[in-house]
Amino acid sequence: MGSVIYLIAFDDNFNVPLDNLASSIHRDLPFSYAVTYYRRIVILHNCEQNHADTESVCLTLKRILSNYSCIAGISNQFQNLWEARPALEQAGCAIEFGVHDRQTQEEQTADSVSFYDFEQSFLTLLVTKSFNTSPDLFKNCFMIQAINRLKEYDDKHHTSLFETLRVWLQCNRRATAAGEYLHMHRNTVLYHIDRIEHILGISLEDADVCIKLHLGIKVFESTMVEILCS
Repeated sequence: MGSVIYLIAFDDNFNVPLDNLASSIHRDLPFSYAVTYYRRIVILHNCEQNHADTESVCLTLKRILSNYSCIAGISNQFQNLWEARPALEQAGCAIEFGVHDRQTQEEQTADSVSFYDFEQSFLTLLVTKSFNTSPDLFKNCFMIQAINRLKEYDDKHHTSLFETLRVWLQCNRRATAAGEYLHMHRNTVLYHIDRIEHILGISLEDADVCIKLHLGIKVFESTMVEILCS
C-alpha cells in the first residue's frame, strides 16, 4: 500500500464549483481525501500497487469532472506523509507538461479531462527544465546540433531520417520492430540508420550517443523549449 497525489487544474479557474467537486470526489472515490488548494483540487489517494487502481481512479474522476475542462497531474507513489510535498510538486510538474502537450493537439473538446503521469513525462521535464534554466549552456551541445542537422537534411532531401531514428530508439534499437511500426522492411531501416551515422559522423553502437539523441528528440518533440530555432 502507498499513496498518490492527484492534482486537478481547471482551464476556467473562477467559474468552477471547486468545493462541490471536492466533496463529490471525497464521497465517490474510496480511500481518498480531496481538498481545494489555490484554485485547484488536491486528492490524497491511498492505493494498491497496480495499474487497475489508477485506471479506476481516472474513470471516477472523469465522470465527476466531465463538465469541466481540466488537467490532472499524477505523482509517483510514496509511503509516508513526509514525501507528500515533493509528490505534490511532481503532480504540478505533470500538469505543466500536460498544458504544453495539449497545445500540440489538433482538437480539444471543451469538457475534456486529461491525465498526465509524472514518471511518463519525466524525460521531457528533465531536459526542458534544464534547457530553460540555462539555454546558452545547451545550444551548441551534441544532442541539439545532431538533431538540427538531421532535420535540416530531411528538409533538404525530402527524407524522414529523424522519424526513423525516433522510432528505432523507441523500439530499443530493434530494426524489425521499428520496421513494423514504420511499415518499412527491416533492411530499409538499417540502411537509414547507416545513413544517419554517416551524416552525423557517429556510431549508434555507442550507448551514450543514443541516450543523447533520445534526449534531443524529446526536446524537439516538446513545446516547452523555445531555443531550438534561434
